[in-house]
Amino acid sequence: REACAGYPRIAVINGDLLRDDPNAVLGGDRVDVVVVSHVLQSLSARRRRELAAQVSRVLAPGGCLLSSEFVLRWNDRDSLDVLLWAVGRTSANWQGEPLQATEQDMLVRGSGLAAVNAWWVTDSTRAVLGVKTAAGIAPALRVLDPPDAASG
Repeated sequence: REACAGYPRIAVINGDLLRDDPNAVLGGDRVDVVVVSHVLQSLSARRRRELAAQVSRVLAPGGCLLSSEFVLRWNDRDSLDVLLWAVGRTSANWQGEPLQATEQDMLVRGSGLAAVNAWWVTDSTRAVLGVKTAAGIAPALRVLDPPDAASG
C-alpha cells in the first residue's frame, strides 16, 4: 500500500478470496493484478483449483496473476528438505498437500491463463506469472463436486 501511494491509477484492494465472494470484495469490478503468495501450498488440491478459478474470473483481459509459493523440489539434492517439510507439516496436523512446480504451472494454465514465465525466487520459493489473454481462453480445469456416496 505504501509503495503504491501517490500513484492515482493504482488502487490496493484488501480481500480474502479464500473466504469472501470476489464480486462482493471488488464490487463487480475486474482487476489487473492478483498476487497469491504462500497460500496455495497450504490448501488441498481441490481448494487450489477453486482459488485459481476464482482469480481467473476476477482478472480483466490482460490482467496478471503472480503466484509465489513454497514448492518442493523432488531431486537428490533436496530430498532432506522434502522429508523435513513433510515431518513438520504432519506434526502440525496440516491439511494441505505438497505443491510441486508442475502443479503450480498447471493451476495457472488450467484456470485459463497463459503462463508467461516462472523463476525461483529462493531455493524453495518459486514464482509463476500468468496473463489472462484478451481472447479469453476457457479454463481447462473444472472443479467437480465430490462423488455422491449413495450413487457409488
